[in-house]
Amino acid sequence: MEDCAPDCPSPYSRDEANSTSRIREPCVNEPRIVLLQSIPYAGHGVLGVAQWPDHVPFKVHRTFYVYGAPEGTCRADHAHRKQEQFLICLAGAVSFEVEHRKGKLSGKLSSPEHALYIPPMCWVRLLINQTATVYVVLASGRYDESDYIRDRAEFETLILS
Repeated sequence: MEDCAPDCPSPYSRDEANSTSRIREPCVNEPRIVLLQSIPYAGHGVLGVAQWPDHVPFKVHRTFYVYGAPEGTCRADHAHRKQEQFLICLAGAVSFEVEHRKGKLSGKLSSPEHALYIPPMCWVRLLINQTATVYVVLASGRYDESDYIRDRAEFETLILS
């Protein structure tokens, strides 16, 4: 997994002159990097915002987070049939590889200013790049084991049909 520009541009672009985000037309049903809203407060840090529908393209029904994983740990390595996910790396760094019907998106998240949108039917692999990595995932549905595709061959058969 390596850093690279996504095939599908972010639906958000930053106007550097006044540090605001504006929406561009998203690539529907493709994984993409999303620029989140960051509001700096002098001497008090930065408030990061990810809200529906401005940033998150679905209503959130579940949130989970991962922390304490050693550097080099592989996570995910599965797909979802219907569920959408939105991954934000809050600390450290996580590399990602997302395979979908039209190709592959890979890169690294190392700032809470960007998120990775993962639509259904995408095979996702994550690699923890630093021991202190913390990431949160917003999901469109509650946990449902039947929504998971854990067999790579089954996933390949489904996306080719």
